[in-house]
Amino acid sequence: MKRGLTYIPKKRKVNYKIVVPFVLVLLLALPYLISKFEPAVDPKDQTYTFCGFSTRESDEILEKSQKEASKLETVEVRDYGIYGETLNIYHEKYAPGNIDLFSGNTIFLKNLCQTSIEEKQPFLLSNKLDVGIDIMTLADGLYELEVLSDFKFKRLETESPIDDTFYSAKRGDVIKEIRILSDKDVFNKNRIEDKAFKNYLYFEVTTTEDNDDIDVVINPARMTTNDNGTIDYGHYYNDLEEATETYNMAVKIKKELEKHGVRVAILRDNETPSNNYSSNGRLKKAYDMNAKYMINLRFESSGSQMDHGVVALYSNFVSNRFAANVTKKLVDETSLTPSPYSEGSNATGVFETGMVQGLDLNDIIRESGGSLTGAGTLNEFSELTSFAKDYNRGINTIDLLYGYMTHPNDSKTWIEENDLIAEKTAQGILVQLGLFKSGEDSDN
Repeated sequence: MKRGLTYIPKKRKVNYKIVVPFVLVLLLALPYLISKFEPAVDPKDQTYTFCGFSTRESDEILEKSQKEASKLETVEVRDYGIYGETLNIYHEKYAPGNIDLFSGNTIFLKNLCQTSIEEKQPFLLSNKLDVGIDIMTLADGLYELEVLSDFKFKRLETESPIDDTFYSAKRGDVIKEIRILSDKDVFNKNRIEDKAFKNYLYFEVTTTEDNDDIDVVINPARMTTNDNGTIDYGHYYNDLEEATETYNMAVKIKKELEKHGVRVAILRDNETPSNNYSSNGRLKKAYDMNAKYMINLRFESSGSQMDHGVVALYSNFVSNRFAANVTKKLVDETSLTPSPYSEGSNATGVFETGMVQGLDLNDIIRESGGSLTGAGTLNEFSELTSFAKDYNRGINTIDLLYGYMTHPNDSKTWIEENDLIAEKTAQGILVQLGLFKSGEDSDN
């Protein structure tokens, strides 16, 4: 006789000591897993917001700004550019030497992120490329711009949209990123309904800690290749060779600047010839590094004993500030003397370069300033530096002649005070960068 068998499975107990922690870990990891496997969203594809405001808050501030702008007379911005760390805007297409409608007027920047402050930050616009909006002085925020012209505040706008970004040099852990923004489509992106925005001009300023830019480039003269294939080592006298002397000086200056956190590059070594102006030459490297400042180093010879002393050349389209900062340190705090020649109201040793066809005569100064100094336009340079012709990011450059190796005082000082000369050159550059006071002692 078969017996009927009935199987009743046992109820399993849930081990909450295992399940609960597992569920908690899964919930904590879920946002990471979603972000890991979802495609990244480009910030420029998101709805435009600023200063950490929500979309609604950003909308309200922008709408208020645009509404107030509509009550003012407007004036068009047709060009802009940055020279070193100075940003300028122009009513007409920029051309070196032209006096723009904005020149001599004051531009006012109001930070829309500081909603409780109605102050406007003023900057005088000038025909000098290094006089304008000092980007390093701007606090983070979104700025609306007005110009005071004919005793009226006028709002700035553009016919064509602009969305471009510049960076300052690095000071400590601070780099200023400046986004020039005049594009109603950016403001309207991904909004439920388009706002009645116009292409009014704004500056968006943010702080970043690092990027791949170089702040200062040093170009030791010579070590170039002549047309016949020979190497140009420069001037030579009493075992002093210009190419080697300027390179060694560049190395010392670089070390001094790096003590203050300045990012520095030397544009050549002392073994491989490289030309200044070719498509892969030194200036192209400086542009690719987004360099803000450049100093060209020379130490020459002459058959005349009248030729001696420091000469610092600068562009006709900038102030003498950079050249004067470096020259003052050298002639005040070393045994080097300034050139016996003088020019106008400049301190001895400081000179504007000559001019040719309305542009700077000095090639290294002219060709390093991009479209702002007419690079890539004269004679053979229309081919050699054609890459810089339309580049609106100019490098603030001076050409520094330390003196003449054929003059007793110049050569004696060069040999005996070489380290001091490097230190004082670096300090002059640091004064320009605002990292060193002009009267500050080297031990401070």
